[in-house]
Amino acid sequence: MLNSGAARFNLLSRPVTLAKTATSSRPCLACRGLTTKQILSKRPPLPASWPDSIHYEPRELFRPRYEEFYHEVLAQDLMTMQFDCELPGEEKPRRQNEIRTWDGSSPYHKNRSNRPLRGKKVFKPLPEKRTFANIPKVESVFVHTMVKEAVLDKTKLSSVYMALQAMTGRKPEVLEAKTSVNPWKLREGQPVALQVKLTGSAATDFLGTVVESVLPQLKDFSGLPASTGDGTGNIAFGLPKEAMSRFNEIEANYENYTLLQGFHIIINTSATNDNDAKQLVSGLGFPFQRK
Repeated sequence: MLNSGAARFNLLSRPVTLAKTATSSRPCLACRGLTTKQILSKRPPLPASWPDSIHYEPRELFRPRYEEFYHEVLAQDLMTMQFDCELPGEEKPRRQNEIRTWDGSSPYHKNRSNRPLRGKKVFKPLPEKRTFANIPKVESVFVHTMVKEAVLDKTKLSSVYMALQAMTGRKPEVLEAKTSVNPWKLREGQPVALQVKLTGSAATDFLGTVVESVLPQLKDFSGLPASTGDGTGNIAFGLPKEAMSRFNEIEANYENYTLLQGFHIIINTSATNDNDAKQLVSGLGFPFQRK
């Protein structure tokens, strides 16, 4: 289509403008890193899934060890333990958290609101039927600590800040006081706590480090309390300051940290009740105390 030499000279000198005009619905080929020879050739660019393509994005060829353990072993075990087989014609037991309705035996039951739960209990989400698509899993992990020495000297926060960053591999978020407490000399807006949010493989790797390296070295640790849980599938527990010094990243440079603090770990799961969440956390290796 380009027969004149002037037109070909304009093509070579301004490949970006011509590429935008020829393919207005797609991004500019020159902006993708293609040469002028590749633009003028009749051979189309390679698909993005080919390793030789300039758009090829390499991905992880394997999952982390703790995440692989969940997908290959723990998920099947949870599916087996929590699966509820319903036989045809079998009467289902009434759930305690189910809405109470009127049976319609009286004409006064018509258009009346549903009865509340006995004992003035609060409605909680009903457990859904367990399938392969809703097996409980860890969604995020929060690591939180409060430095009470920072109330009088805010420089004490820096040592715990570096220790928390070395433990988790993430930059902590500084939390400020929401209200003032005069007996504690705490003022509103004063930085006194730190928090880190972990998701994905970073969360499972951190839990694996706690289970395999930190908890076995704590002599006074007897397991997670059996009463832990908020009723919606979240598990929280605390560890003393000795646990922070048991991380390999802290132990290798222990003399660099002038102050270490205890911390809380909050595990947010996709489970809707504490029983399913405890089975997931127990399968990951966290022991629980007996009632």
